[in-house]
Parts: sequence; structure tokens; C-alpha cells
Amino acid sequence: MSIKYSVAVLLCLLSVFSLYAQDNTSGTGQVKRTIAVTWEEDIPEVRLLASSIAAELVNSDSVTYTGNQDKCDAVLYAGLLEFGSRSSLWVRGIDRFTDEEVFTETWIYQKFSLEEMSKDFLPRVIQAVIKGFPAMDSAVAAAVQGIGKEELVFTPPVLEAEPVTLTLIVPEGSRLILKSGVLEAGAEGEIPVRAIPGALLPYRLEAPGYVPDTGEILVGNEDETRIPDLTPYASWALELKGRLWEFGIIPGYIKYLQDEEIYFYADLEQNIISLKNLFTFYSDAQRGFIQPVIGMGSYGLPADSLFRPYLGFGVFTRFVFGEEEPLYLSKTITWGIDLPMGLEFDPFKGENFSIIFEYTPRIFYSSFYDAPFEDFFVSDTPLPAHIFDHWHLQYAGPLNIGVRWEL
Repeated sequence: MSIKYSVAVLLCLLSVFSLYAQDNTSGTGQVKRTIAVTWEEDIPEVRLLASSIAAELVNSDSVTYTGNQDKCDAVLYAGLLEFGSRSSLWVRGIDRFTDEEVFTETWIYQKFSLEEMSKDFLPRVIQAVIKGFPAMDSAVAAAVQGIGKEELVFTPPVLEAEPVTLTLIVPEGSRLILKSGVLEAGAEGEIPVRAIPGALLPYRLEAPGYVPDTGEILVGNEDETRIPDLTPYASWALELKGRLWEFGIIPGYIKYLQDEEIYFYADLEQNIISLKNLFTFYSDAQRGFIQPVIGMGSYGLPADSLFRPYLGFGVFTRFVFGEEEPLYLSKTITWGIDLPMGLEFDPFKGENFSIIFEYTPRIFYSSFYDAPFEDFFVSDTPLPAHIFDHWHLQYAGPLNIGVRWEL
């Protein structure tokens, strides 16, 4: 009975040893390497990379993953480098038996993508781990156990390329705004930029008398000098607008001041030349009018903005073509105040051409008290609202769309 009991115990011990051997060896006398993963900084992309590597190693048949760095014989160290608008995730494999770097894998990207990282970078890292940390002979593993450092101190990879100097020739008083800080031009109008060859640097260049320039600088392989192509602020502009209810052409002229922040304008509204007349063959000039407008306005955003809201204030009067008198001062809209508010859209940077959308309510004085409006001919538009006495508000219909050309 005791012999049977002893055999049973022995078989159990052999079974346990067999399972242990299957989990910790990749062959006869071979011991799988135990890998831990750590990272340089608490950055979301780095933590995501480290957790993805750990998940792959847990399911690997070639190595054993551990979350305890004190129990491992190899460490994968993850980190992030940034240069310009691009970034680089990197992973270094360190052998704790020899304290040597076994491999370094990097992935350069401009915009982080989990899908690209999983398909491109992660498989390369896992392949490097399997190749760099193969199973060891059990006797060798026992011999080198404990030889490595107790505490590992890691440093980021050293860039092999030496920085170069890119010198920008700009007007005196210019400012170059980079991600790393602000550089100002000296008396000679030079801004030196030190960077790694191939770096892509997002920038904003502000120069007196010029529209701010934004973009990216691609640094070359050698020291060089460049002259940025800057656009001076415009002094004048022509505009051509169309009134939406009848598409009457409204030519205008603009004078800019203070770096295109404020402006004076002069428009000539009319209803004689219009798409409405073109398609309806209505061209009776005796029922038409011309309406000169002068005023000033101001933009809410700088000249390099894609969208620029603006607000203006102007005065106008109206002259009507009549049957008995060729041209007379309107009795309906004798004079008034324009309140243009709009949005300038500049989709063609550097082309001095923009699109405008404008709403222009107006308060006007009428020779009539409240009715009738003898030369208000747009029958499908609501009549102006009577405010008090001879004053009215035209709120419906004054919607314009047009273009501006800077001179």
C-alpha cells in the first residue's frame, strides 16, 4: 500500500514539473526570457503603446511577460520624441544579464493613429523582442542569474544628426513664433533657427507691414539662408456685390488702414443692371434708382484669418429715375444709415481674392410719414417697418453676396 502511495505521489510531482516545463521552456534545456515593459513619461500615446506590447507578450509562446521589473531578465523601455510637427514613438530592449541594449525600434508620425501603430509599429517591436531575446540554455541562465544591475537607469536614444542653422532674412522687428518659443529679428533682419536636419517646424511669422505668415518649415541637411515670401498689407480693394432679392450689381471701393484692421468704403447700389432685369426683360430705367453709400468698418480678426467678421457704419441717399424728371431725390428713402455686418471668406491664400456674405439693415428717413412708398418697387419683399415719425427700418431683403480684390 505504501508503494502504491509513493508511486502516486511521484506521478503527481512529475505532472506538475511537466506543466512548469511547458510554460517556462521552449525546448529541452531551454528557458524562455522573462520580459517587463516600462515607459519614460506618463504620455497617453506611450502608455497605450506599452499596454499594447504587454498584451502581445502575454499571449506569446516565445517569451514570458511579467509586470514586476524585479522578476525580469529583460526590459522594454518605451518613450516619445518630438521634433517640429512630427513625433516618434520608440522602444528599446535592454538585457539585464549584460546591461546592454539589444534593439531600438522607432515609428515617426505626424498625427497619431492607433490603427497605424497596431499594423506597422507593434508587429516590428514584437518581432524584435522574439529575435533579440531567444530562449537561453538553462545552465547558462542559471550561471548569469543575478549578474545584471539591480536598478536600471535608462536614457532616451541619442540623435546621431548634428543640428544645422537655418537663417531667415526678414524685415527688422519681425517675430518668428515656433513651438519651442519666440525668436526676434536683430538689427540686420536675421532670425537664426537651430534644428535637426529633416525637422518640420510649424511657425507663424509676424513682420511689420506684412500679413502674418503661417505654415511649416522643412529644415535641410546643411546650413542655409532663406528669404520668406511675405504678402504686404493691402492699401486698396475693389468689391462687387449682388443683392439677393434681385441680384443688382453693387460696385464698391475700399481704403484699408492700420494693417487692414479698419477701412473706409464707398458703394453705389442700383437696380437698373441686375439679373432680375436680364431674365425678365425688365429694363425700364425710369423706375430704377441709384444709391451712393459712404462709410467705415472694422474687422474682428487679423488679415491672415480664413474667416473675418466685420461691422460697418455708413450713410446714403437715393436718387430715382422718373418720367417727368430724369433724376430726383427719392421721396421714399431720402437718406439714411447703413449698418453692414458680414463675413469675409478667404479660401485662396495669397491670391488677394475673397468672398463676402453681408447683411445690411438700414434706418432711413422718408419724405412720407408712413405710406405710401411710391418708388419701393419690390413687391415680393416686406415693406420697411415704421419706427416713429418719418423714420423707418428696412430689415428684410438686404442680403448681399460678392467678392473683393485687394490692390
